Amino acid sequence: MPVTLTDSQKVVGTFVPVDAKGNATAPGGPLSVSVGDATVLSASVIDATTFSISAVGPLGANIAVSVTDGVATAQDSVTVVGGAEVSASISFGAPTAQ
Repeated sequence: MPVTLTDSQKVVGTFVPVDAKGNATAPGGPLSVSVGDATVLSASVIDATTFSISAVGPLGANIAVSVTDGVATAQDSVTVVGGAEVSASISFGAPTAQ
């Protein structure tokens, strides 16, 4: 299921391998996680079936996430949106004659 993160959040995911009948089974090899845009998301493996996806800073929609154990691959997407306001700034235009 796709997930939406703010630009300062992370999420932990679980890779669930299944057999031909849909029953949970052990992973076929070591877990590997990749993201479609490393400028928006970073990924890390936690253990044999668990991984973490973190927002890096820039915003992005429907960034692909792929997780594999070398036998089966699961794919989904993550969207990164702006977080809550924490400060503000002023931006002036170019000065003109009165």
